[in-house]
Amino acid sequence: MSQNPFDLTGRVPLSPGTSRGLGQYFAQRNWPAPAPTSVITSRDPATLTAFRAEIEALGRQALPLRLEVRSSDSIQARPGRRRAPTGKD
Repeated sequence: MSQNPFDLTGRVPLSPGTSRGLGQYFAQRNWPAPAPTSVITSRDPATLTAFRAEIEALGRQALPLRLEVRSSDSIQARPGRRRAPTGKD
């Protein structure tokens, strides 16, 4: 039996560019999935304050991180490369 690739049980989704636009749209699609924690990212994490509040109002945890997807150094340095702050990859 194959695993459902959209089942986020036990996983921590990382959503790049969630300060606005498509990044925020796709991060919102994680909400109904069984993922209690989402990593939301932006070049400027301060821009994620309102979006984080929306996620947390639904009883889920949001971890804002600085991430520049056009920079390989930024991608290599992200915590999920080692271990997400929740202890899950």
